[in-house]
Amino acid sequence: MSLSVNGVNSANNVTNIRGINVSKPVSFKAKPQDLEADSVEISQKKELSTEDKQKIIKKARTKAAGWAMVGSVFSVLYYGLRSDKKIARKFDLDPEKDKKLIKQIKKEQTMWALPGMLPFLGSLAAYLIVNNLDSKNIEVD
Repeated sequence: MSLSVNGVNSANNVTNIRGINVSKPVSFKAKPQDLEADSVEISQKKELSTEDKQKIIKKARTKAAGWAMVGSVFSVLYYGLRSDKKIARKFDLDPEKDKKLIKQIKKEQTMWALPGMLPFLGSLAAYLIVNNLDSKNIEVD
């Protein structure tokens, strides 16, 4: 029984190999003088513009009206009893600096979830109104 590898030899014909016995040291560690000093940048959140606040409030209203279609009374309770810290986390706000905005979001979400107490049509109408409302018309404290 013989095993032939002629096809392999002819496919990769290598005739000239140099420097196969020479090895060079490989180091994965850089020299200390070559390393750059580590730096940490702490970014502070910039002040929200009125337009940004209006967009956040519209998003909050729309979400509350949408969930009111499904959750009815439970949506009103959820949005009314939710803590300020949870609202701040949800909308990426600073709990101390954006207190007025957080209170307004809580009030708006509770108000726009109230139509969910009526059958499906009340919350559907609220959702359609809020979704089609231009965010520039929202008053911000």
